Amino acid sequence: MIWRKIFHRLQLEKDLAAFRRHNRFLAEAGRYENPDQRVLIVSLSNWPAQIKTEIMLATAFRLQGWTPWILTFSNHTFAHRYFEAAGMSRFVHLDLQTNSDGTSLERMAGKRADEILAEGIRSSSFLKQREKEVDIGRHVLSTLVRTLRLGHLNLADPALAQPLRNALVRSLCAISQANKVLERVQPKKILFLEKGYTPYGEIFDLALSQGLDAIQWGHSHRIDALMLKRYTAGDRTLHPFSLSSSTWAETRTMSWGPTKEQELLEEVQGRYQSGSWFSRKYLQTNKRIKSPAEVRRQLGLDPSKKTAVLFSHVLWDATFFFGENLFEDYEQWLLEAVRAACRNAAVNWIVKLHPDYVWKLKMIGDTKVPDQVILEETFGKLPSHVTVLLPDTDISTFSLFEMTDYCLTVRGTIGIEMACFGIPVLTAGTGRYSGLGFTIDSSTAQEYLDRLRNIHRIPRLTAEQTELAQKHAYALLKLKPLPTTAFEQVQMPLEKLGHPLDHNVVIKPRSLQELTDAVDLKLFGQWACHSKTPDFLLPLEDDLSCAESLVSAAHKTPPG
Repeated sequence: MIWRKIFHRLQLEKDLAAFRRHNRFLAEAGRYENPDQRVLIVSLSNWPAQIKTEIMLATAFRLQGWTPWILTFSNHTFAHRYFEAAGMSRFVHLDLQTNSDGTSLERMAGKRADEILAEGIRSSSFLKQREKEVDIGRHVLSTLVRTLRLGHLNLADPALAQPLRNALVRSLCAISQANKVLERVQPKKILFLEKGYTPYGEIFDLALSQGLDAIQWGHSHRIDALMLKRYTAGDRTLHPFSLSSSTWAETRTMSWGPTKEQELLEEVQGRYQSGSWFSRKYLQTNKRIKSPAEVRRQLGLDPSKKTAVLFSHVLWDATFFFGENLFEDYEQWLLEAVRAACRNAAVNWIVKLHPDYVWKLKMIGDTKVPDQVILEETFGKLPSHVTVLLPDTDISTFSLFEMTDYCLTVRGTIGIEMACFGIPVLTAGTGRYSGLGFTIDSSTAQEYLDRLRNIHRIPRLTAEQTELAQKHAYALLKLKPLPTTAFEQVQMPLEKLGHPLDHNVVIKPRSLQELTDAVDLKLFGQWACHSKTPDFLLPLEDDLSCAESLVSAAHKTPPG
């Protein structure tokens, strides 16, 4: 263990030295700063890949005349050193915030936590718990599920009493800390990567309640692009990989025809074939696109029946903060849906466990797939018409597109893809794309289960519904991602996962002039600093401006 720590430290020191040596010019962007125009960069990480991305986004703010303040933890020494190497040294530390008399905030948080818990709680009611404009129930339960890696929380379980109190104290403490940070820095804008878990969610909610311009950056389906979204209090639960209501209203009126449809289908198919579809998460590693006949033989499916595919979620990941669920959590949905599948032998059922488990379990040194364990404990041997497809299967998800007749998900990205091919998508929760006219949404869990019992009678999407789905996907997959030409996200192979630089960022400009000329930084800076539109979108190809080369690259489909 000690040698592993030494190795990691040496690798990080080496990377930091190279970063400092090659990127001294980044500090020169400070000449454009206006100290009255403050943006708070919520950078609560010591991970170089995230830090460097935030350095580049902060630099884009600087080039537009804004001054970045970096919110971090006092013990994140590498974060401090990377930002300082880029000429940014205005730090504020979340963990060092105290009361005016110097006392800790934790004691007050503990007292309030005990008051809340004394009222008696259930998971469903606690989820709605609010404190000072903050959805603490949502943040606490999401964080607790993720920390404990549980698919279901029974808050009446005595074993959860202390973890729940600890999580609640951290949440309440984060509210006080965030208030003090915002009071000290007084930013006009705030930038996040994460906005749901403690303490990110508490900071995010408070920022919105104070009317700050809150922007989230995130990764897209392609490793060379970012997703960007601006939030208000009214849409704070929207997924960053989604379109706002105003963007969707414009998207619906987009002219459509065979050319754009072909571009979209090539985008999806091309990235699966090239292995670049969500490759940052290693989703295409060791996968192969197979014909429907091959898949049916491998899985033992009845070729005379239609096929429904249930795409499970990672049970502990973002369970509560992207919309409302029909079922209490992802685990209950999975069990109830599989129970309905067992009773309906009119179709083949494939229960596809999320491929994210491959890298997530590798990171934590575990081999047990939670969904698989829960299904075996609950059902034992499943009937022959229900097949479980494990996360490490060699079957590419794209192999299922030609043979899937029905797609089941709560709100997964797969629903965006499948609907583009006319495949009915049955959602089990709101958020992202439900209610837009191309999915089958249910109002209650019972209505949803009734649909599963008669799923074989559901027709394919109409041409109009399919076109709506394709317009939505085109805006989301082709126009919303910002290609990052000034910096490149790189990663090591899956077997190297756990290396401190398994994901990293390479900065391309070599001078201040090249930095100011970087089209991606210009587009991000102009949108973030001078626009109020909720979604960053590239212009369509018939409306190019200075971004012509960048847009051309964005619309180019990778070779298959």
